[in-house]
Order: sequence, then C-alpha cells, then structure tokens
Amino acid sequence: MGEMMVVVENRDLLQSLMGFWEETFAGGCSSIYPGMKGDFTAESTWVELQVPSCLEMPSSHVGLKSMRFLLDVHCFAKRGTDLKTMPLLVDATRDAVSRRVWAVRDFADEAKPAVGYARMGDVEVRDLSRIEQRVLGTELQHVLVSARGIAQMMQ
Repeated sequence: MGEMMVVVENRDLLQSLMGFWEETFAGGCSSIYPGMKGDFTAESTWVELQVPSCLEMPSSHVGLKSMRFLLDVHCFAKRGTDLKTMPLLVDATRDAVSRRVWAVRDFADEAKPAVGYARMGDVEVRDLSRIEQRVLGTELQHVLVSARGIAQMMQ
C-alpha cells in the first residue's frame, strides 16, 4: 500500500513540475517532459526535462513526506544556430530552476489542491557537446543544467 502511494506522489511531483516549468521557463523553445517523445527535426533549439532520481526520505515532521530528487534539463541547439542562442537558453533554464519554490498539487483531486512544496537548489551546468559529437556523431550543442530538489508533501 505504501509503495502505491509513493508512485502517485511521484506522478503529482512530475505533473506539478511540468506546470511550474510551463509558467516559468522563458527560453522560447519547445520542452519535452519525462515520458514524452518528440520530433524536433524542424526545430533549431529545444529542452528535455528528466528526473533521473527520486528518493523518499524519513521525515522528522509528523504528517509530512519528504522526497529528494534530481532535475536534469538538457538544452539542445543545432550547429549553425546563432552563437548567442545556447547561452541565452542556458540562462533561461538557470533562471527557471535555480533556488525556486513551487507547489506540488494533488492531481487525483479535481480541484488540484496544493499538498506540499518543492524547493530547488543551485544549478550545475555542464557542456556535453563534445561527447555528443564524439559518441553520437551529431552536430548538436548539448548543455546539461542540473539541480537537486526536495519536496515536502502532506501524507
């Protein structure tokens, strides 16, 4: 039973993240969310959000459940795109994520009430363009923006 509840809360956390991202991200390009696929052959830039780890933590507060998670935002720009594009995309991603707080909502309830909050830490930025080129042979600029977060939700 407890395991089933965590899955629901993970889904609520992800759906809340997607809503927050749509309201906050000002990068001017398409976003791919966890579990989605997209054809971006016509796009010059896009971002892909992933939550590669999500771990329930013991809570010291009665009635609260805490989860630590990692948010990875992969920023892509095709080679030949204006040289200012990737830094602007990374800055927009950093602005949307770094030290932000957002509501976690219960999507099983029609009213979608807030059942907790998620808080993001500082971001870490890594340029993966060379790896992308060497390993996959693609002509993409690829920058990874990562941040750790913690969510506290009512049980």
